[in-house]
Order: sequence, then C-alpha cells, then structure tokens
Amino acid sequence: MKHWTLSASTAVILLFQAGAAFSITPEEVWESWKAQTVGTGVTLTVESEDRNGSSVEIKGLRSTFADGSGGQLITEVDSLVLSDRGDGTVEVKTSETWPLYWVEPGEPADKPKVEMKISQPGAVVIASGTAEATKYDFTLPKLQLELVRSLDAQGQPETVQLSATVADLAGDYLVSARPDGGFGLESTIRSGAIALRGSGTENDERFNVVFDLAGISGKSSGVFIDPALMSDMAQAIAAGFEVASTSEAGAMSFAVELEKAGEISTLSGKMEAGRFHTNINKERLDYGLSLLAGEFAGTLPETGIASGDVSFSEIAFGFDLPVGVSETASDFAALVRLAELKFSDEIWQSFDPAGQLGRDPITAVLDLTGKGAWLTDIFAGQSLDDLTETPELPMRLEALNLAQLLLKLTGAEVKANGALTFDNSDTVTFGGIPAPSGTITVNLSGISALLDKLVAFGVIDASDLTGVRMGLAMFTRPGAGPDQLISEIEFRNKGLFVNGQQIM
Repeated sequence: MKHWTLSASTAVILLFQAGAAFSITPEEVWESWKAQTVGTGVTLTVESEDRNGSSVEIKGLRSTFADGSGGQLITEVDSLVLSDRGDGTVEVKTSETWPLYWVEPGEPADKPKVEMKISQPGAVVIASGTAEATKYDFTLPKLQLELVRSLDAQGQPETVQLSATVADLAGDYLVSARPDGGFGLESTIRSGAIALRGSGTENDERFNVVFDLAGISGKSSGVFIDPALMSDMAQAIAAGFEVASTSEAGAMSFAVELEKAGEISTLSGKMEAGRFHTNINKERLDYGLSLLAGEFAGTLPETGIASGDVSFSEIAFGFDLPVGVSETASDFAALVRLAELKFSDEIWQSFDPAGQLGRDPITAVLDLTGKGAWLTDIFAGQSLDDLTETPELPMRLEALNLAQLLLKLTGAEVKANGALTFDNSDTVTFGGIPAPSGTITVNLSGISALLDKLVAFGVIDASDLTGVRMGLAMFTRPGAGPDQLISEIEFRNKGLFVNGQQIM
C-alpha cells in the first residue's frame, strides 16, 4: 500500500468531488495531485493505481485528516478514474457513493463515532486548459449527505436521522501553479435548493429540524500558500496570501421543535436573502454581511414567554480597513445597521406589562468613514483587546466623517452627523487623542417623554431625574418642535464648544 500526504484544500475538493488536478493528462493530473500533498496534516493511501487504455484508475482511495485534538475524519472512495477524452481534456469520475467517518480522539480508526454516506449520482467534472493553469467545470445534479449511524457516550446507537441535500450544484474553478509555491484559485459556484432534515429521540426527549434554502451563488479568487505559514496571518500576507469573495443566498426558512418531559418548545423563521463579501490582501481588509427581511417566531416555555415574534428589515455589518504599518494615511469605513426591529406584544408584555414604553420599531445605524494609518501591524499576534487596551491609539487618525448615527427606540430618536480632522502634532490637549477640529451636530427627539417613561419603569430613580434634565439643559438647546433638542459640538482653536459655549 502506498502512502502520501493530502493537503487540506485537496481533501475538501475530494470530499465534494469538484475535481482534483493540476494537469491536463491523466498521469500528470494524478502525479501533480500527490505532489501538492507533501507536508500537510492529511494522509492519503491507495490500494492500486493502473493505466487502463486512455484512463488512470485508482482503487481504494482513503484520506485521513487528523485534527489538533486527535480526532480523525476519514473518507473511503472505491474508485477514482481520470480519463483522457481525446480532445485535450480530462474527465474525473469517482464512485457515486462513499462513506465518511468521524473517529473521536483516542479511539481506533475502525471504531468511528459517526458514519455518514455521501452520494453524487450523475456528477460530471471536466478538466481543461494547461498543466500550469487548469480549469475545472463541474455539474452535480444532486449532492446528498446522510447519517448512517452515530453512537452515544456509552457506545450505543442513537435514534437520530440526519440528511442534507443540494440540488443542481454547478460551477467552475481555475487552478494555476505559482513559481514560488502554492497556487492561485479563481472559482464560481451556484446551486438550486438546499435542504436539511434532522430528527431524533432519547428517553423523554425528542427533536425535529427542517431547514430550506432557495439556493446560493458566489465568486471568489485567491492566492494560497504553504499551510505552515497560515498560523501567522502577518507572515501569510507577507508571503502572498490573499482572498476575495462575494456570495449571495436566496430565501431561507427553518423550523425547530424540541420536546422534553412533555413540554414542547418551537422556533421558526425565514429571511428573504443574505449577502456576504470579504477581501484580504496586503493593502486592505474588507468584510461585509447583510441579512434582509427576517421574521422569527418561538414558543419557549423555559423562558417564561408563551410565544413571541421578532422581525427586522435588515441587519448589516461591515468594515474596510487598510492593512500594515504605513506613513501614508488611507481611507477606512465602518457600518452597523439594524433596521426596523419589531417585537410582538407577547414579548413586550413579558418585561413591560403596563405598556409604559413605546413599542415602535427599533432602528440603530452607525455609518462612518475616515483616513488613518496603523502604527502597529494588526495581524502581528495581537488580539483586538490588545489593540484597544493600549494607552495610545494604534492608528494615526487624520480625519473622521460621521455620515450617520441614528437610534430610534420607544418613541425617542437620536440623530448625529458631522466631520472632524485631527492634528497629530498635539496629543496633549485632549489627553492622548490628536487635537480635533470640526463639528458634530446631534438632534434629539422625544427624550423628555422617554425619561418620564424610564422613571415610571424604574430604570431611573425619580430623585435623579432633575439632575439628568439639568445636564441636558447645559449641553442642548430647544429645537424647532416640542420635545426636540439640538446639540452642536464644535472643536476649534484647541477648545471644545457646545452650542457656542466653551466647555474646555
């Protein structure tokens, strides 16, 4: 029996059978594949490999991935055939079904804790191009993952059913060898309906899960390097690692039911769509997520809520930052948006039975841009806490533009916008922060009424209300309408002014 090492990326490709090659002839495909496996944590064995006419046939292909804790993920494919199609392309075909095993740490490989079956009837993978830059087109009419067996902590079979199905999975990817090692990858993917089903029972407990997704689509590109360098992101990026991807998901729905000792809890929901993008390279770190039109409902007796609904029109989060230490300032941006968050009366009633708080939809938005340069490498073994807890700013900040700050809550509203620039030669006047210049305008609406509600609700003590109102009077002025306040915060001449009055 022959042994090779299989890279983690190759293991994923093998698992979903989107092809596995870096050459255009069967022999070169197979030899190049094995060459890519050296020095990684996955081992590959085969029972035989033979030339048969225009094809290379591999029998008894087994891959074993060992995680850091000693667990093993094992796949066994009876047959892998790489066939010369006579037109400069190669067809890659595997068995239609094969097993996937999970072995817990310390257990022998022949005693898996979980056994699953992967099926891909009618799968077609075609390689084309050159040995240095090979493109793979794949079509899988149906990809299915099904639980065959799982064992409990005592080693007894569990009564669990689990399956996942992807319809009409298709796409392509282009793999290009790099002279300095590693490879470049460009890919697209799309699918039809995705479905997940699960159920099980144990003693007096029962669960049932249903998940449906209309489909996904995506596009990505990247440069992938020696996996040994990936443990240090700063080192990896310096070595050329980069990735850029965008993806979209269609309508989603799910339903979960749990029963324990005769008590039933349910949770269900749906969303209209989701979008995601990421971009990591030597210059930028860009990430974004958006979820649209979500609705959720639940019956959770353990929480004391008999039933309740939650919905939103959008949840979005994103940032775009420069990477690396630099003398030159670059643009950055950050966005957080929660739009029209609504709770049903049952949920409001659970913590506000007297109806003292307004029950309008909640909206929160923070949208800002700016210019700055990092003073320390954000990937150089430092956590976010390390950066934020340092006594000095980790970034030389030159400009900050608050495009929008919005909070709408229980009938009150806070809005702010403005722009500041910073004098980095003066970090004394404002206690370590570069001296700012510019104006931030804040508009408050319904704050007085909200304070009264919070006193009635018990959040603010009545004896403290006078002090809170005096503070508002010092830093705001009346707006155009009832219960409207304005605060104009201005930094000029190394001083702080609020509504024209100098504070410092």
